[in-house]
Amino acid sequence: STKEIISNANTFEIMNVNGQKISNVKYLKQDNVIEFDVSDMPEGIYILKITTIDGKKSSIKFQKR
Repeated sequence: STKEIISNANTFEIMNVNGQKISNVKYLKQDNVIEFDVSDMPEGIYILKITTIDGKKSSIKFQKR
């Protein structure tokens, strides 16, 4: 499940829709909430790629408005 992957996450990367890495994300993991500061990114659609400690991968598409 996505919740399990996020709770065991090791790295996060934000990619644009062309597959270019925008950034490795610094995150604050507290109370099972992860927050990302995307204020300096232009509006558009992005993909958050998550890799767990044991190598499982997942991705979540999001839009910044």
